[in-house]
Amino acid sequence: MNNNIYLFPLNTKKLTYLFVFLFLTTYSFSQTSQQADIDTLYKRVYDSTLSIGFSTSNIVKDLSKFNGTGRFTDVNYLDTANCIEYSPQTHQDRTLEMAIAYQTKKTGNTYYHSASLLSKLILLLTDNVGRPHASAFAWSPNWFQTYVTCPREYAQSLILLRDSLPVAKFQACQNQLRDVVIVKFPDSTYKFWNGGFNTLVAAEVSINKGILSRNYSIIQNAYSFISSCLTYMLVDMVHNSGEGIKVDFGYELPLQRQIVS
Repeated sequence: MNNNIYLFPLNTKKLTYLFVFLFLTTYSFSQTSQQADIDTLYKRVYDSTLSIGFSTSNIVKDLSKFNGTGRFTDVNYLDTANCIEYSPQTHQDRTLEMAIAYQTKKTGNTYYHSASLLSKLILLLTDNVGRPHASAFAWSPNWFQTYVTCPREYAQSLILLRDSLPVAKFQACQNQLRDVVIVKFPDSTYKFWNGGFNTLVAAEVSINKGILSRNYSIIQNAYSFISSCLTYMLVDMVHNSGEGIKVDFGYELPLQRQIVS
């Protein structure tokens, strides 16, 4: 993009999401030890992810396309040209739904703690290990899939399966996640390169990375980026005015800058 200023509508729904996200996840930081806080966060993310639910018919259909080595026969894993609909995103969508099915204890769910399904999930997750990545977990030319959707669903799957995966497999998989909030700019500052509300959704990946690796500092840093989104611009300046919530509830982002790897 050649535009210098990016405006995103920050409507009431987004503001509500921001405040609720901060409240639900940061309240525990005033309680007990750092590791206990991480355990609390893990439980909240686990429960939230599990509540997404799954479709048995989807699982049946998707398993019929599993190739036995960790991929799906109908997914084009070499698709890197289409930045709108990146085909390998489907791999993450299906993996997460299967992970949810594996951990959902309800009458009639034959996938609950199924050894057969778990063996497939391990292959689906480890297919990412060793795959070439850009400096921040890039699978797609679409930045939102690169920084948010692919790694977020991957992290959610790992959170659900943390206690079911072999230790070595889990470690290798969680090492694939990057702390995508921390990016160094030419002026030596660190922030999420697309700024604004995008910082919030990208920070979820960093928070989940911190939960999985039990790294309190990663989580704490991600929250500092989230809180920075609450800046309110008292003067509506169009250029070089930083970023923040404008009087019309739009969101102004700073000049786009080159990422330093």
